[in-house]
Amino acid sequence: MIFIHEKLKNIALIYFALSLIPNLSIAVRRLHDINKSGWDLLLYFVPLGSLVILIFTCIESDSNENEWGKPPYAQVAKSF
Repeated sequence: MIFIHEKLKNIALIYFALSLIPNLSIAVRRLHDINKSGWDLLLYFVPLGSLVILIFTCIESDSNENEWGKPPYAQVAKSF
């Protein structure tokens, strides 16, 4: 439906371009929360790799401090 009209196609392309970097940043931060490398996002280019990334995003965060620092929810829990 979005590609029926040329203006809608341009708007979708602009939205994709503007949201690419923030989406990659969020995905890398999420992988760091479960103690995985950001390079694991390259699994998107492997067949069924996007399914693996989806499973990674559903895993609970690591409760211990990892290579990238303390888990963010531990700081929130201390405030209560």
